Amino acid sequence: MSIAYPSLNPTLNVPPPPKKDGIKKWFAETKTSIAGDLVRSPDDDLFIEIERYVDRLEKQMKNVSTQASNLVKKGKEISTGLFEFGLAFNILGQSEADELGSALCKMGSTADELSNL
Repeated sequence: MSIAYPSLNPTLNVPPPPKKDGIKKWFAETKTSIAGDLVRSPDDDLFIEIERYVDRLEKQMKNVSTQASNLVKKGKEISTGLFEFGLAFNILGQSEADELGSALCKMGSTADELSNL
């Protein structure tokens, strides 16, 4: 009876490393060879300049968006204020019976129309 013992030479029992095929192998080799050979070009400077411009533009657009939102909010507040102003003048005009009452009602309806703009 013979017993199989592992070889004392470790290199004989180690399976070979898996091989990369085709495009994966080419990409890995190219990436390695290009990594040390990078050189700045004038296009790099242009790209950096454009990147800075876009970053500044993004900050400005956020600022514009915030300001526009604030303007819309203020417009709604003014509209509500004009509506309440017109309502108050209408009620005041209804409490007066003469020409003053009709003038106050006209003022109230005008303020109400302005609140709808």
